[in-house]
Amino acid sequence: MSQSLKGTITKILSEKTFSPKFKKQSIHLTIENGNYQSTIEIDFVNDNIKLLSGYMEGETVEVQINIRGNASKTDPNKIFNSINVWKMSRTEELTNAMHNQDRVEAQNGLSF
Repeated sequence: MSQSLKGTITKILSEKTFSPKFKKQSIHLTIENGNYQSTIEIDFVNDNIKLLSGYMEGETVEVQINIRGNASKTDPNKIFNSINVWKMSRTEELTNAMHNQDRVEAQNGLSF
């Protein structure tokens, strides 16, 4: 099942290697829905990890995802869900000010 989500990257987690053939990196994506917001963890697996290159926390993005579920082999009542990204794009253009946000915040704290 393929779907699209728009939201803000609130956290970029470290890449994890589980085996020579499987690695993943996750982000937390906060989605606004009227008066409510929801934060979900979505995964970039293997070659799709490179899609995260150049993105940073605080950016608004649109992700194309696949949602998958697998039943546990040991407990038939347990289902494992995964949300995997296969495409990601910015929903607003990245400006030089966004790149230098930390520098601007530091300058604002200085008194001259």
